[in-house]
Amino acid sequence: MKKQSLDLLTSIRGFAALWVVFYHIGGRLDEHLHSSLISFFSVGYLAVDLFFILSGFVIALSYQQAFLSKKARFRDFIVKRIARIYPLHVFVLLLYLIIPLAFYATGREVDLNRFSVGSFVANLFLVNSWGFVSTLTWNIPSWSISVEFLSYCLFPLMLLLVKPLKGFFGLLISVLFSCALLAFYFHTMDFTSIDDGLPLSGVTRCALEFFIGILTWNIYHRLMLVSSERGLICSNLAALFVLVVLCSYYFRIPEFVVIALASAILVLLCALLEVSYNIKVPVPLRWLGDISFSVYMLHYLLRDVMKMFLPEGQTPLIWIVLYFALLIVLSHLCFQYVEKKSQKFLINKFVNRAEKTR
Repeated sequence: MKKQSLDLLTSIRGFAALWVVFYHIGGRLDEHLHSSLISFFSVGYLAVDLFFILSGFVIALSYQQAFLSKKARFRDFIVKRIARIYPLHVFVLLLYLIIPLAFYATGREVDLNRFSVGSFVANLFLVNSWGFVSTLTWNIPSWSISVEFLSYCLFPLMLLLVKPLKGFFGLLISVLFSCALLAFYFHTMDFTSIDDGLPLSGVTRCALEFFIGILTWNIYHRLMLVSSERGLICSNLAALFVLVVLCSYYFRIPEFVVIALASAILVLLCALLEVSYNIKVPVPLRWLGDISFSVYMLHYLLRDVMKMFLPEGQTPLIWIVLYFALLIVLSHLCFQYVEKKSQKFLINKFVNRAEKTR
């Protein structure tokens, strides 16, 4: 089987991160954008669902066979995953201390529901979406990083559910059942949006989507092994994706019914396209995907800092341009000097060194 570079999936992650950014600053963009773009950016929270499908897919691609063949140790796996997400998370969390301190220093009221000591500790230990905190606190997007960490911890258990599914049909039914389970949860909770009920609803939402991502990789793996009609499969997947999106729009189907399925189809389609047609992703798009985690983690902090200097409502275009320029530059620096260096250090210290002593 041909080795996949994942460049196309990586670039999609970059666009998804920007979708979240536009969602969070959308209120300041109304006078600068066409109404169709405003509508698209207003549902940018759906990028999180795409993130988790993609994350489950990539983790299964990287680790499933090693776990099932008992060649991987959970300790090494979790250290590598912590090294991937935790340093930047803590770095941004510490930077966030600037906000309440600045409010206190200038005599303005500090929002203690968001900036409490207890919620800081919960964020520090990545359990802020596990039921210890009932509201979104500190770096708002970090609720999903908490669920990501939980999904990593549950990954071996999820593999136990996947292992008996030998055939393509069983995997497909499992994907549909998981999507239905997600929709049932949000329906019974009487939520109107998949973004309602955070951070507590995030565990069910994103852990299920992570599992769907694992199932999606298993479907992809079997298609790559047995199928010689990849072009036809890609065409059908593209048509199915468009059909799901259009039906959702025209029939007003709740987003929590279709988003996981649509994301799984998109990830599967892009993975098959990349390998089957040897797609070469332009370097800037690959780079955007590389810095996407920093973009995601930094954008709300930069937004909060700029809010301290700007009135509510519409924002001059020059400030929007400045915001994105700063965000991209700072994200690149964080990727190079926080993400990569800390990840390399932690893996060398706790994984590579441990392997040498065995």
